[in-house]
Amino acid sequence: MTRERRGIRRREIMVGLVLIGGLAVAAIGTIVLKGYDWSGSLTTVDALFEEVGQVMPGSAVKVRGVEIGRVESISVEPSGRAVRLTLRVRRDVTLPRDAVVLLSPESLFGDWQAEIVSRIAF
Repeated sequence: MTRERRGIRRREIMVGLVLIGGLAVAAIGTIVLKGYDWSGSLTTVDALFEEVGQVMPGSAVKVRGVEIGRVESISVEPSGRAVRLTLRVRRDVTLPRDAVVLLSPESLFGDWQAEIVSRIAF
């Protein structure tokens, strides 16, 4: 093999390694940013509403102002009479027995939140 041919081969190998590395970083970054729960420390809670305003998947879920999770999904019930919010919250947080979820703006930038409170406090 000539020197020129070996140089081309090395460049091809380097380009291939860089592409594989970039794809690996993109895949891992996507998994991390999606908030996949590797430890099993999250649980799912469903809440039904007549309407949900501007809440979107990814909106914060809070208890007493402390973020404990995120809104995972929003769907309309088959009957069309309610909207179901699926919330992923930390398993170690004790929710009130008579819990209700209040939807409200979180900031002046259009972000919304789901606040879990006791029905008595509401």
